Amino acid sequence: MAAPVEAVPMARGSSRPLWPLKDGAPQTSFKSSASFGAPRTSGSSRWHVGIDIPARRGDLVVAMEDGVLVCKGNTCEQGWMGPDAKAVLVQHDSGLVVLYGALIPGSYKEFGLGLGSRVKRGDPIGRVGTYPAGTSMLHLETYAKGTVDNAPWYQGKPPPPEVLNPTDYLRLAAQVTEDERKGVEASPKEQEPSTSTEDGGWTGRTSALVAGGVVLGLAAAAVAVHRARKEDA
Repeated sequence: MAAPVEAVPMARGSSRPLWPLKDGAPQTSFKSSASFGAPRTSGSSRWHVGIDIPARRGDLVVAMEDGVLVCKGNTCEQGWMGPDAKAVLVQHDSGLVVLYGALIPGSYKEFGLGLGSRVKRGDPIGRVGTYPAGTSMLHLETYAKGTVDNAPWYQGKPPPPEVLNPTDYLRLAAQVTEDERKGVEASPKEQEPSTSTEDGGWTGRTSALVAGGVVLGLAAAAVAVHRARKEDA
């Protein structure tokens, strides 16, 4: 009996992740066969650990958040599904590790990336490759901080503790990207990062603004009273 998908924690990263395909249409729903936890009935009979996103070979893949490439030895990619579909992992500053899979081998080098490279949100990190079956798509997985390898999840076994469900994270990225492409302004809270460890500094910032407004209001009232008295005189 396989562990239920519901037992896997949802991925939590930045509050404003980007859609991982630069020119791809963001989506908020995923077909069952391409979604997280879909069973694989052939071969290893493992659960689908990530989400497959429709793409074309050569499509540009970008970092969803700021972070650092996860590299081992002299390479920053891992073996994947066949010779033309490799994977790159990024340890994002939020703590989330994202695996960008099915990329053209070595395509990260096209963008000057290598051992220890940092990437910024929206930076290109590779190009979509091709599976042995001839299909192309971006395969995305999410893991807990510090993960350095992709972790298969086989039916009949509990999910590895580092595996996270990327569904909500991708939905958030889709909404954020749609808003930014439409030129929707971020809220003041998002535009001005806060400094408090508890409320992000927003409560204190709001209090200061309110207090300032009260002072200005009292000053305006005092001026009005003074003018009225002069007119009455």
